[in-house]
Amino acid sequence: MTPDLNQLLTDYAEAYRDAYGQSEQVADLIPYMLRSFLESDRGFSRGKAKS
Repeated sequence: MTPDLNQLLTDYAEAYRDAYGQSEQVADLIPYMLRSFLESDRGFSRGKAKS
């Protein structure tokens, strides 16, 4: 992982804590972030539906 990406993920975890009042480890947030990204990717969804 690049230092820039690591910092962005750390910043995201801090923003999550501020928004929800609950501290989570970056590693615990990543699966949910990836799922959200994949579900919102219309090109991926269309390609998957054709399979």
